[in-house]
Amino acid sequence: MSFSLPASSSMHQILGHTIEHSADKHTITIDGRFVNFSRTEYQLMILLLQHVEQSKPFVLFADLRQCFRQPPDNLRRLLSRRMNYMREKLWPFELDIVNVRDQGYALIHKPA
Repeated sequence: MSFSLPASSSMHQILGHTIEHSADKHTITIDGRFVNFSRTEYQLMILLLQHVEQSKPFVLFADLRQCFRQPPDNLRRLLSRRMNYMREKLWPFELDIVNVRDQGYALIHKPA
């Protein structure tokens, strides 16, 4: 499955938050607060957001692989590390990224 990045500056209501993104700056704005991501993290986050918006339960590992310029041999370990960095950026918004065992990752709302 291929994916394309949505146009810059689109706004969405996702998991109770107003979310905007800028592909040029790799920035996602959640409820008016900027959250900076690396290029790869931004692409991973966009995929996660798209799946929530489309009411899909999670993003498959195979789809997440596309976010890397050179897909690594150790994809799951690299994804785990990246997702952990991203999770810390999302916690202030009561959002979390969870591993769906042997299948992929999902973005969820996690009340404090």
